[in-house]
Amino acid sequence: MNGTNAPVAGASVASGLNLSAGGVYVSVDATNAVKAWLTSTANNGFLIKPADGTVNVFIDSKESQTTSHPATLTIVTSGGLTGATGATGSNGLNGATGATGATGATGATGTNGINGANGATGPTGAGATGPTGPTGSAASIAFLSSVGNGTKASAATLTTNSGGMGATGALMPISGYMPAALPIGQLNANNGFAYFGNIYGGVLQVMPVTTTFTKLNGVINPQDTVILIGVTYTITAQLYRFQRQGGSGQLVTVPGASCVFTDASTLQIQNPVQTYANIIPPSELGVCNATFSATIPAGDSLMWLVSMTSSTTQNQPLTGSLPIDISMSLSQ
Repeated sequence: MNGTNAPVAGASVASGLNLSAGGVYVSVDATNAVKAWLTSTANNGFLIKPADGTVNVFIDSKESQTTSHPATLTIVTSGGLTGATGATGSNGLNGATGATGATGATGATGTNGINGANGATGPTGAGATGPTGPTGSAASIAFLSSVGNGTKASAATLTTNSGGMGATGALMPISGYMPAALPIGQLNANNGFAYFGNIYGGVLQVMPVTTTFTKLNGVINPQDTVILIGVTYTITAQLYRFQRQGGSGQLVTVPGASCVFTDASTLQIQNPVQTYANIIPPSELGVCNATFSATIPAGDSLMWLVSMTSSTTQNQPLTGSLPIDISMSLSQ
């Protein structure tokens, strides 16, 4: 054996030996290694190596002239080798039955079996009929509409004539959005009633089903600064109806379906003001609402008219104008 054909290290016989003094024997139990030599593993002796690079140990050989301590391997045998297994003998007589052992733990629950067939229906009970429950509420119908896009050019311009009555108003559908207002003139040219001519065809909308309306709400937003000296403006939204059957052939107001806009800047005081006066900036919103009851049959048509009147206590001119964006809602 030389440096090129040295066998590789086998299984460890012992590790972590503590060498605390010189000149003494160190005993190691090599029983398992010797047994392996007798069965299958080649006997290449023992390999002694340090656990890390810091160990520095000198081992005497038997040729040392001062402290000769030859290494020894002590083998203590225990009996001879096991002989071959003999033939199996004949079966003996059965022994007496032993006592019954303790009951084992309960096993896991098995899977459910298939459901059996349904039994026959039992006889109907003879209990009294319970009270009728309350009637559920029907789905609510609401129509929303708006006009304007936040610019003066597209706003609805409301005007008054020299007598303070509405001169120009704005028509709106009950549902949908219009980027620009549809103006209507000659509001007071029909003995105090609005004169529509034939310009309302695009905003007059037909009801698909018979509906009873009970609430309306509105919001307006001025689109220009207006200064009023000794004059107040009153802005009103009115719902108009065209009857398909049995009507006069003219647009008529829906009774109760109108509201006067309140200056929103006065909502926090005890008596909010339902007129506009002094300076009207673009940020000064107006709000209105009303409750009523009107049943509109399917096939009848509806639309909004928003108009303005003016008044004075100081003999001031009553002709004026106000551009506004408008949003309206109509619901059950």
